[in-house]
Amino acid sequence: MQLLTGRRHDVIHNLDGEGAYEWLYVDALSDDAEWGVVMILFRGMPMSPSYLERPTDMSAGCALSVYHRGTRVAFAFTGYPLANAVFSEEHPHVSMGSAGCRTLDDGRWQCSIQTLPTRIGRTANVQITLDAQWAAPSNEPYQRSNAWVLAAPRSKAQVTILLGEGGQPKVEKEFEALAYHDHNMGPQAMQRHFHHWYWGRVQTSEKTLIYLATPGASEEFSWFGEADDRGQVVAWTNVTFAYKQPRLSFMGLWCNRTVVISGTNAQGQQDVVECHNKRVCENGPFYQRYISQWKSNGKFIGSGMSEYMNVCRLRSAWIRPFLRLPWTMFSMSYKR
Repeated sequence: MQLLTGRRHDVIHNLDGEGAYEWLYVDALSDDAEWGVVMILFRGMPMSPSYLERPTDMSAGCALSVYHRGTRVAFAFTGYPLANAVFSEEHPHVSMGSAGCRTLDDGRWQCSIQTLPTRIGRTANVQITLDAQWAAPSNEPYQRSNAWVLAAPRSKAQVTILLGEGGQPKVEKEFEALAYHDHNMGPQAMQRHFHHWYWGRVQTSEKTLIYLATPGASEEFSWFGEADDRGQVVAWTNVTFAYKQPRLSFMGLWCNRTVVISGTNAQGQQDVVECHNKRVCENGPFYQRYISQWKSNGKFIGSGMSEYMNVCRLRSAWIRPFLRLPWTMFSMSYKR
């Protein structure tokens, strides 16, 4: 896994191998962790059952999840023919149907997804507008391998959520947050290289803590570090990962509910960070997402987002029927 940072790498690389993938990811969580949003724009969708069956048939797509009090209240996935989407090789700009990301006239960067009305009139219109506080750029070129770009891991943002049902507005929510934006890509199908995939981030008042670990991969990768308000990304040293509190999901997926990371932080001090994945907000046959609780040296430091993927499960044909329904529908439920 190649780690890159900054805006210059946050462009599309037109990878075209079997199962090649590239996605731009943005999330935001309100300060009280009551509301959360995840938005993903794809060129090649690694979890799409159609792409798993025909890995040379690449398409574009977008995914949206909205969480309220740890429960997913809105979800949408839409695929588009690749010819009907725009992916810039020069700027962080993507467009497909009523979804995309772009730089606004005032210099801010916006990711937005608007769904078409469903049969019973459900709609979603969600925007995350970042102040475009990009990470300091890394200078090395992309090596056309699996790569992870920390593009803007810590950026002030405005979040707007509009959800409707039966043609009537049901949710109108706006909040400010520190948003997280990264970018992942690879020239071949993920399941050819990865087994387990652990990722998480938390925004504190002083810094953003981020980890990614891929134990069991053909080339194992583990990274833990921090980003500050100036866009500096610093890796911790002498880092070790421990995975604790295994649980078996209803889909037969073993997930460790706690990730413990020990190492030397950017200030040269020994630290132990715990990511507790207590609130499961998405639960599938190969994947769980969490609203996580984080501690540093035993002290609570904030709520964040994290995920676990058993990527090798994507190799199995039996999983595809379980993927097909959630990836092709829009659903919403909300209780005030």
